[in-house]
Amino acid sequence: MTGHTMDTDNSSSLVGFGAGKVILLGEHSVVYGYPALAGPLSRGVTARGEASNKCQLVIPDALTAEQRKLLKAAFARATAACDEPGVKVSFDTDLPLSMGLGSSGALSVACARVLLRAAGRKASATEVAAVAWEMEQEFHGTPSGVDHTTSAMEQLILYRRKPGAEQGRAKVVEGPKPVRLVVVMAGARSPTKQTVGALRERQKRWPDRYQRVFREIGLLASEGADAVEEGDLEALGDVMNVNHGLLAALGLSSPGLDDMVHRLRDMGALGAKLTGAGGGGGAVIGLFHETGPVVHELTRLGIRCFDSQLAGPRAEGARGAAGRRRPGPQPRPGEVLGQAGRGPHPPAPVQPLDDALAAGGAHDGGLRRGLLRRGGAQRLRGQGQRARPRAGRGPGLTWPGARSGGSAAAQPLDLRRSYWANTASTADSTMW
Repeated sequence: MTGHTMDTDNSSSLVGFGAGKVILLGEHSVVYGYPALAGPLSRGVTARGEASNKCQLVIPDALTAEQRKLLKAAFARATAACDEPGVKVSFDTDLPLSMGLGSSGALSVACARVLLRAAGRKASATEVAAVAWEMEQEFHGTPSGVDHTTSAMEQLILYRRKPGAEQGRAKVVEGPKPVRLVVVMAGARSPTKQTVGALRERQKRWPDRYQRVFREIGLLASEGADAVEEGDLEALGDVMNVNHGLLAALGLSSPGLDDMVHRLRDMGALGAKLTGAGGGGGAVIGLFHETGPVVHELTRLGIRCFDSQLAGPRAEGARGAAGRRRPGPQPRPGEVLGQAGRGPHPPAPVQPLDDALAAGGAHDGGLRRGLLRRGGAQRLRGQGQRARPRAGRGPGLTWPGARSGGSAAAQPLDLRRSYWANTASTADSTMW
């Protein structure tokens, strides 16, 4: 039963953007309960809503029967959380697929924003995250939560979900200098499930050894957050380089990824590393003071890439990754649409989602379990402890975690509550 009929006069304003995400530091270790530093990309998924007599989703033609079933199930969970408003939702994307850039989280957030507004509810970051979490659970079962959290907040965050915890925690990381990345596509990526599964088997065989590495990566993520807040981009770049070395030691890099990492460093990157699951290919990121010349040169060489700013001051009228201005729909008074705070604005769509799937045709770990699969279109902790972060470094945010069921709206999130007020042990300060 439809709980809310969308106002036809306002249908043109129903546009929601879900940013893709990039893990700056901490991939893989975040799965084992350690922090990750992640930020929103200027590219993502744009959802558009039209008035309809029922709540429905335009399914991309490129999907298989299994993929369509999964997407319908995820959409049904989101619509139930929004009281099934009368709206017809379609999608566009300019986010490269199959590259570990959070396409499922972006899709979930974009959808949540449209559904909430169609239901006459405020699309705040808190509400958007709750609805998006419903879709992410359907896509992944027990996701870490970093993808949709980063997309919903559209800010650089330090994210952690401790083992067994029902909620992940995110702390906004802000700094005085722009954090600009070049994101490069470096070949076809191995399926995330395969890459993560192989690492999990090695971790089970030698748990103490691998836990030491995971803890080190978590500490690097915390050190990277400190570097951003202090405006020390050279330190941030060095942490990225060390993180890549540890990921390679875990067997997650490849000659192709390593070659691109070294190419970016030769081009002046302060730091460069793989991002996401890794494996045979995927995305590589490089930290630069100025990204424009690098993107121009790589594009001239036929290498797919784009740039994105994750944090720091932004120039007035800043241009998006594709070199165009990023127009976005105007929110209603008092409403946040397409962004949560200081973050990238929604880009104009480049191609329909089904066209992108047909063109990519590869497995997308962001929608594992078949949605976009192939064929369908710490420093080690020493004797001392690091000082507890200064008060007021950034607002804390608690997001929904894995749970057996229930409405997303039934668990409101307190945007004002500081993470540090909820820290159970002072030992956690060494990891944040």
